[in-house]
Amino acid sequence: MCKVDYEKYRSFAESDPDRYEEKRDSSYQEYLGQIDKIKRNAEQFLKYIDTAANDPELVEKTLPYIHVNTTLPFDPNAYIISRHDLLRVIKYSLLERDDTMLPERLDDIPIAIKRDRYKPFKPQSIEDITKDRIKTENN
Repeated sequence: MCKVDYEKYRSFAESDPDRYEEKRDSSYQEYLGQIDKIKRNAEQFLKYIDTAANDPELVEKTLPYIHVNTTLPFDPNAYIISRHDLLRVIKYSLLERDDTMLPERLDDIPIAIKRDRYKPFKPQSIEDITKDRIKTENN
């Protein structure tokens, strides 16, 4: 998704501008180009979205809505969206409200979306790690 790519390179460019500035800028232009394509073909996209909204498989298929460093622990409920909800957000934000971009974070989305797909995130404590290690050693 162009939005996630742009956010990834924007984040990288903050720590290493010389290396990632050009990629950040090109991914931003690609993101804006995708938004423009959707808006220019609004009728076609609305038909697609309305048809896809009835596909139950899209409710289960998920993708990242926000760039997240997956090498570190993270709460998927704060970063992951279903394809069904993403289409609804695109329809509402870009086609109905005529926003220039999608909301940046899931918390910024003004319509109701499913947010509890995964168990609540809980960082492991030292006790949790110790218990897991003891269980493994005893088995």
